[in-house]
Amino acid sequence: MNYQFVPQTLPMMLSALITAMLAFYGLKHRDTPTAKIFALNMFLGTQWALISTLEMSATTLQTKLIWANIQYVSYAITPVTWLLMTITFAGRAHWLTPRILKLMLVIPVLTIILVWTDDALGLVRYGIHLDTAGSFPVVGKEYGPWFWVHGTYSYLCIFTSLGLLFSLTRQRNAVYRMQAISLLTGLALILLSNLLYVSGLDPAGGYDPTPVVFSLTGAVIAWGIFRQHLISLAPIGRDFVVESMRGMMVTVDQRDRIVDSNPAFRDAFSTGERPHSLAGQRLEEVSPELVGVIGEGKEPHQELGDVMLADGLRNFEVFVSPIEDRSGRLWGRAVLIHDVTELMQTREELNLEQQEVAVMEERERIARNLHDDLGQLLSFASVQIQATQREHRQGNDPMVESHLQRLAEITHDAHHKLRSHVYDVRNREFAQSSIRNLLYKRVESFVDNCDTVDWNGVVLNLHVNDYDKYTKEQLVYITQEALSNVLRHAEATSISVSLQDRGEEHELIIEDNGVGMADGEQDGDGSGTAIMHDRARALGGCMTIDSDPGEFTRITVTFPDRWERCRNESNDS
Repeated sequence: MNYQFVPQTLPMMLSALITAMLAFYGLKHRDTPTAKIFALNMFLGTQWALISTLEMSATTLQTKLIWANIQYVSYAITPVTWLLMTITFAGRAHWLTPRILKLMLVIPVLTIILVWTDDALGLVRYGIHLDTAGSFPVVGKEYGPWFWVHGTYSYLCIFTSLGLLFSLTRQRNAVYRMQAISLLTGLALILLSNLLYVSGLDPAGGYDPTPVVFSLTGAVIAWGIFRQHLISLAPIGRDFVVESMRGMMVTVDQRDRIVDSNPAFRDAFSTGERPHSLAGQRLEEVSPELVGVIGEGKEPHQELGDVMLADGLRNFEVFVSPIEDRSGRLWGRAVLIHDVTELMQTREELNLEQQEVAVMEERERIARNLHDDLGQLLSFASVQIQATQREHRQGNDPMVESHLQRLAEITHDAHHKLRSHVYDVRNREFAQSSIRNLLYKRVESFVDNCDTVDWNGVVLNLHVNDYDKYTKEQLVYITQEALSNVLRHAEATSISVSLQDRGEEHELIIEDNGVGMADGEQDGDGSGTAIMHDRARALGGCMTIDSDPGEFTRITVTFPDRWERCRNESNDS
């Protein structure tokens, strides 16, 4: 008979039972990223313990050696599967590409193959014999050169796993920290038992106690499963979350150098055929417009701005959050960016549709008013003209004079009512339309009437909330006069209109690339320019004109915030 009962196999069988139960539990929760690889680990532990039982129970060297060789499947692969489980648990599963997985299995597969050639080559073991010095016979051997290659690689995998788990014990989430501690403890027990066996210091009497320790490891991991939801509540690592985000994310340090970014950000802002790492580059090198949108504030804030990308101008909503170190010092800023171009376009289209509806309603109202007011006055005028003609044919000059006087009064009333209607229409436009829409309409009218500038030569940069009706009226007429001057004199091919909120100050800039102005013309002696200066002063601000003949003309209007302007006017009074 080739087998006998060995009492030391009882802990092995108990270990096999525990790891098998854990393996099935892992399969039950296989929808969790860590669960499948955990189940594989536990099945390998079960196989290791069962094969060790058979090896220990065998009485002949040949039988023991067969089971020992089969045991090397678990012995060689388990360190790799523990590393895979740890990497997945840490949220870095994206590291495990098919190429990396193949490379990780090269040494284990060679070890499994070479162990069956020991009789001829002795690369893993040599001097194999039956050692009967203990309470039961075991396989005696010396370790060959390949064993140390395999051992070094296995311990490298285990220590890498320990390092990852140790880093996870420092995270703030208590549940995930305790999960990492349970895995760390279980892996440390396996490592310790194996080190004792390989070094010859094990107290087990010549056989590898690692499969038995699997039962202790299983108990520790079982505590992690049932108390800390190790399998069902796996942590989602930074890389998994950030790398899979549809929104763009970039982290910059105090000097606005890029420290980290996700694929969505790199796809949008990298140059070349393939996105490359942007780490170390200054943010202004990647996108100067984005720097302007983010601003320089150190407090959490939200911004909305336009950024030029390869596919054109895009609207971005930006959320900026400061990052502080443990001592509370500012380390950098995390920036979340959402492309809201389509949303802004939809809103703009909706606004235009609403405006068109409002215009139609306004036209109908004006038509009714004109019919009721001017129609009646013109009817009166027609009656007076007919009466005047009749009295003139009869030679009744006093009555002719009386009818003409009445006709003059009717004409004056008609003129007054017409002016009132026109003023009311403009008043409603400034009251109901946003400053963005008002300026857009003026630029649209300019492009329609200009032979040298089309929409490809227009840059609009309107990052403001709305203003009161009076402020909108002054800004629109300044812009309208400036664009009129460009249309008549500049021969420009491009223009830009910018309206920015600078905190307590606001800035309107109209610039063209036309023929420019001579030094004397920049003083603003013309009536139109003088009126623009007056409108700027009416806002409590000032207007400056910069020009380089043959290059450009830039009109800049700077005016205070409305609240500041009202406060200053109150102080002056």
